[in-house]
Amino acid sequence: MEMTDRELLERIAVDVSVLKTDVEGLKITTAKIETTLENEIKPKLDRVAKDVDEIKPKIEVLFDGHFQNADKLDRIEKQVSHHEEFIMKRVR
Repeated sequence: MEMTDRELLERIAVDVSVLKTDVEGLKITTAKIETTLENEIKPKLDRVAKDVDEIKPKIEVLFDGHFQNADKLDRIEKQVSHHEEFIMKRVR
């Protein structure tokens, strides 16, 4: 059974109305997301960035200290090894 032009136009009008409602809902949802991003997430992200900027130099200092300790341990190990060789030669 074929639709009349009027029935087709009514069907299109209903579909357009549903689409319009869906688009309005998407606009509202998008606005809520934008508000949440601006009011909640952005301030937290800014705070995290600030914390990272404050912590970064401290971490770098810790790594520098670690490398200095590692170098010192390497030097001590070489000295101990040298002493071990000397002692082993004396014992023989």
